[in-house]
Amino acid sequence: MRQLLWICGGWLLTGLWSCGQPSAATEDKGGESIPVEYARGLLLESLENYTHVIVRHPQDTDQVLAEYYLYRTDSVPVSIQDKQGLIHVPVEKIVCLSTTQVGMLEVLDATDRIIGMSGTQWVYNDIVRHWIEQGQIREIGQESGLNKELLIQMQPDVILGYASGIAGYDEVDGLSQLGLPVVLIQEFTELHPLGMAEWVKLAALLLDEPAAGDAYFQQVANRYISLTVKAGMLSSLPTVFTGLPYRGEWTVSGGQSFAAQFIRDAGGNYIWADNERTGNFPVSLEEVLLKAADATIWVNPGGASGIQDIIREDERLKHLSAVQTGRVANNNKRLNQAGGNDYWESAVVHPDDVLYDLMQIFHPQHFGDTAMIYYQWLP
Repeated sequence: MRQLLWICGGWLLTGLWSCGQPSAATEDKGGESIPVEYARGLLLESLENYTHVIVRHPQDTDQVLAEYYLYRTDSVPVSIQDKQGLIHVPVEKIVCLSTTQVGMLEVLDATDRIIGMSGTQWVYNDIVRHWIEQGQIREIGQESGLNKELLIQMQPDVILGYASGIAGYDEVDGLSQLGLPVVLIQEFTELHPLGMAEWVKLAALLLDEPAAGDAYFQQVANRYISLTVKAGMLSSLPTVFTGLPYRGEWTVSGGQSFAAQFIRDAGGNYIWADNERTGNFPVSLEEVLLKAADATIWVNPGGASGIQDIIREDERLKHLSAVQTGRVANNNKRLNQAGGNDYWESAVVHPDDVLYDLMQIFHPQHFGDTAMIYYQWLP
């Protein structure tokens, strides 16, 4: 086993690889690039006997975070025998460290390959929840305290991990020292909703079903683009803001974030659109009260289930126009009993459905023809 540590762009990212010694050799020939349209953090190259995967930082694509070689033959091709990150595909036993990975496997009809998860209480998918309750899928602990002994005992073909860059939270580097194969799924670092969804192609490659991943993504992308064209034809755009205060401070999404992209594509005018940040940033409650005073719509107000939850945070919020008109919507329509939110599970591979929900919220007179999937108006 060998570990490679990269520090880039404020992220602490660790590449994890398993090093096997092949008993025989297989020759391979030159390959070709696999099209990746939106996921800036993913590069794929198909060769005769394996696929070369490069995971990189999406905002600094020169920074390679990890490399993997997914080979299909019984023996390792000659040209990659000395490489790290060798993964034999198709994988049959999968451990997930994030619920978004459950969403990816669901659309590929592969949730039956999950044998372990971190944070099983947050899973929304009914079938996966049944398998958890039956003991077919085991809890392997939280990211800051994974049960390594259990993972060794389970012998997964791959652990779908991620690197958040939060000290004391990521444990993926420690897993490599135990000989456990980990593949980073970094969809959450993408800035475009379709970029996040396109990571389904990597999940499909691990299943050795690349055509299924390509077909699914193309279907979603085509609908998403078609919807943005329809929203772009509208001339009247509502003013939109997001977030909820906590202890006097309000965290909002940057103007170049995936949340801002959703709002733009759905035909909304985001009040922080001119901000150049790609992630979240804090502002004072007073600044939001001033800037959002006359905004038409409020979306994603934290964990609020009703407008009274919002007002309890600060009485001054009841004076905002969106609160007074009742135009506050949240992405918490689909929750399990423990509070697990399907928005953070399946929505990553259904950005077209999220987009249409937002279009119905922003322009109900044009698109309010079906029930929303992830969003609901707060009572």
